Amino acid sequence: MPQNLSNKSTKPAESHTILRVAQVLTVLIGAFLIFQIQPVVGKIVTPKFGGTSTVWTCCLLFFQFVVLGGYLLTFALSKMPPRIQAFIYGSSFALSALFLSIKPPQVWEAGASDNPFVSLLLILGANLLVQCLLLSSVSGMMQLWFRLTNLSDPYWMYAASNIGSIGALVTYPLIIEPNISLSTSIDIWNGLYEATAFLVIASAIFVFLRGEKSEELLSDLEGKVDSPRAKSFLYWCFLTTISTLVLICYTQHLTQDIAPIPLFWTAPLILYLLSYIICFARESLCKTNLYLIASVVLWILEPFLWHSIYLNTACILGFVFLTSMAMHGELVRSKPGARHLAIFYLAIALGGVAGGIFANLVAPLTFDFYGEKAIIFIVIVGMSLRSMTRNWLQYKSGRLMISGAKPGRIRFALGSAYFMVAILMGGLLIERIVIPQPYTVSRMRNFYGCVSVERSADFTSIVHGRVIHGTQHNDETKVLEPTKYFVKEGGFGCSIKIIRDRFKNLEVAILGLGAGTIACYGEEGDHMRFFEIDPNVVKIANTHFSFLSRSRADNDVVLGDGRLELQKADEKYNLIVMDAFNGNAVPVHLLTREAFETYLSRLNKDGFILVNISNRHINLEPLVGNLARECSLHSITLGTDSSTWILMSRQEFEPCKTDNPELRISMTPAKDDLGFWTDDYSNVLSTLIHRRYN
Repeated sequence: MPQNLSNKSTKPAESHTILRVAQVLTVLIGAFLIFQIQPVVGKIVTPKFGGTSTVWTCCLLFFQFVVLGGYLLTFALSKMPPRIQAFIYGSSFALSALFLSIKPPQVWEAGASDNPFVSLLLILGANLLVQCLLLSSVSGMMQLWFRLTNLSDPYWMYAASNIGSIGALVTYPLIIEPNISLSTSIDIWNGLYEATAFLVIASAIFVFLRGEKSEELLSDLEGKVDSPRAKSFLYWCFLTTISTLVLICYTQHLTQDIAPIPLFWTAPLILYLLSYIICFARESLCKTNLYLIASVVLWILEPFLWHSIYLNTACILGFVFLTSMAMHGELVRSKPGARHLAIFYLAIALGGVAGGIFANLVAPLTFDFYGEKAIIFIVIVGMSLRSMTRNWLQYKSGRLMISGAKPGRIRFALGSAYFMVAILMGGLLIERIVIPQPYTVSRMRNFYGCVSVERSADFTSIVHGRVIHGTQHNDETKVLEPTKYFVKEGGFGCSIKIIRDRFKNLEVAILGLGAGTIACYGEEGDHMRFFEIDPNVVKIANTHFSFLSRSRADNDVVLGDGRLELQKADEKYNLIVMDAFNGNAVPVHLLTREAFETYLSRLNKDGFILVNISNRHINLEPLVGNLARECSLHSITLGTDSSTWILMSRQEFEPCKTDNPELRISMTPAKDDLGFWTDDYSNVLSTLIHRRYN
C-alpha cells in the first residue's frame, strides 16, 4: 500500500506544479488581505467611537465572527461534490470582485444604535462582510482542493496562511501606515482582492474539470477514517477560547496604557499567529509543560512591572505568546486526519468567537473589574497541573488512578513547590483584582473600560486604568481648590490667567470630563460645557465629586464624543480645552488637522485652544506645534514635571508672569520631518521616542 500511494501521488505532483504554486499563493494573499484590512478598519472606526482602546477588540470580535462564517462556508462546501464546490465558490468570488469594493473611509457612517458595540458591528458589516467572509474561507478551501489535486496532507498550508497574516500585520504599522494614507491603502486592497478572485477562479476551474476523479482516488488511498468525537470538538473549542481571551484581554490592557493604534493592536496578534505557524510546522516544538510554567511566571510578574513601560510590555507580549504556544500546541497534538480538517477549523473558529464574546460582552456586563485575568490564571494553572500529570495520573470511573511511570522524587518535589508558590502568589494577586481595596469607593465597567473611585484621608480620585483623571480635596474648605494637572501654579492655571486678561466671561467647551476639576475656574457669568463619551464617568462626576455642583459658573454635560458633538453644535466659544484621555492612551482623532479645523470653526476669532499633552510615553509637543503652524496659530508650551499644556490662539498673546520656578514657558517647537496628523494619515510611532513625563 505505501508503494502504491507513492506511485499514484507522484504523477499529479509533477503535472500540477503550477496549480500547486497558485494555491499556495492564493492562501498567502488571502490571509494577507484579511489581516491587512483589520488595522486599516481599526483606524477608520476608532475616531467614530471616541478613540477608546475597546474599539479594536470589538473589531477583533467582528473578524472572529467572519472567520467562523468562512469556516462554516468551507465545512458546508466540503460536504458537496467537488464540481459543485468549484461552481459555487468560484462564482461567489467572481461576483464579489465585479460588484463589490470597500468604500473610502470618508463615506463610512456609524450604524444607527444607542449601543456603541452594536453600532460598531453595523458599520463593519455594512462595509466589509461579504469580501472578508470569502477571504476567511480561502485557506480552508485551498487546503481541501490541495488535497484533491496533490493527493497529500494539506495541514502545512495552515502555517503558510499564518505567514501571510503575519506579513500583513508586520508591514502595516512599520511600512504602510507611516507612508500611505487610508484611502490609498483601501484602493490597493481592492486591487489585490480582484487578483485573489482571479486565482480562486483558476483553481475552481481545475477542480470543476478534474476534482471528481481525485475524490474517488483519495477515498481508495485513505480508506475509512473515523469522524472526530464531540469530546475532541469541545476540547478544540476550549483551547482557542482561552488563547483568544488572552489575546483580547491583554491587547486591551496594552493599548489602554499607551495608544489604541495599529502598532499595539498588531504586536500581540502577530505573536498569537506566530504560535500557530510554529506549532503546525513542527509538532516537536509543542512543549506544553514548559510554556504553561513560563506563562504562570509572567502572569505573576506583570503587575510588578507596570512602572517600566518596556518591561511591562515585554512581559505582556511574552505571556500572550507562551500561552498561545501552549494552547495551539495542544491543538496540533489532537488534530484529526486531513479528511476532517473542515470540522477542525470550524472548532477553532467557534472557540475564537466564544473567547471574543466573553471578552467583549460577558465580562463587561458581569464584572466591574478585569475578572477575565483571574479566570485566565486559574485555567493555565489547571492546564499546567493536567499536563504535568497526564502520563501517570488518570481519571477513570469517577476517580483518580495512578498508572504508568510516576515522576522521580526530585521532579515531583520541584513540581509541587512550583504549584504551591504559583497558587499562593496568584491567589494574592487575584484577591487584589477581585476584592475592592479599602480605599476603593466604587468600580464601574462598560464598553469604554474600567473606572474606579478611590478615597484616602485627604483626597478622592477618579482612576481609569492606572491613570488618575481627577482629584478633589475631602476638606470642605478646599473642595473648589484645583488639583493635579489643573493647579493654579501650573500650566493650566497660568493659561487661564492669560485667557482672563482677554475675556471677562468665558464660554468654554471642554473635551473630557474626568472629575470636573476645570469647573473650579468658573466665575459668575461663565458657561462651561463638558463633552464626555463615557456615561460612567458622568455618573461618577455627579455622584462622588462636587466640582460641577459647587462651581460658580453655569455648567452642563453633553454625553458623546467631543469632536463629533462640536461638529453638530452652533455655539461659539472663546476657549476650547482638549483633555480627553482614555487611560494613558492618546486620542489620535482629536489631534488631527480636521479636528483642529472643527475647533476653529467653533471658536471666536480671538479665542483660545488649550491642549493637555501630558503623557508618560509619547512626546506630543512638536506634533501639536506643527498643527498650530499649519493652522496659523500662535502657541506657547507651559509645563511642569507633572503636566504640560499648549495654549494657542489666532491672535498674539503675552505669556503670564509666574512665581513658580518649576513652571517652564516657551514657544511651542515645530518639527518639519514629523508633519502633522490627518483623519487619513497618522503615525503615533514617530512620537514614541522618549519617556518625557513621570
